[in-house]
Amino acid sequence: MTVDGTLYSPPPRALPNAEQLHSYLRFTGWQQLPAGPAGSFWMRDSARIGVPHEDDEFMIKGSIERYAIQSVFFYSTWLICVLQMIALSLTRYR
Repeated sequence: MTVDGTLYSPPPRALPNAEQLHSYLRFTGWQQLPAGPAGSFWMRDSARIGVPHEDDEFMIKGSIERYAIQSVFFYSTWLICVLQMIALSLTRYR
């Protein structure tokens, strides 16, 4: 956004704290594995990510980035399977 010829950017969004991240993961179907001293692994299907117990901004940001990568991989794999089934059904009925 520019005001008076000066470029301004919005402030960065605040990251969730560890408890909010845990709640979100539970809500979206991830299961928490037994906790260790620094955090715990969370699993959905074959994907796993590490999530800290403490509100460490660096660690939480890394967990969110790994979650995003796993989610993109999961949904892109799902989409490829659906498209392959559609293509197979179209060739079958020609």
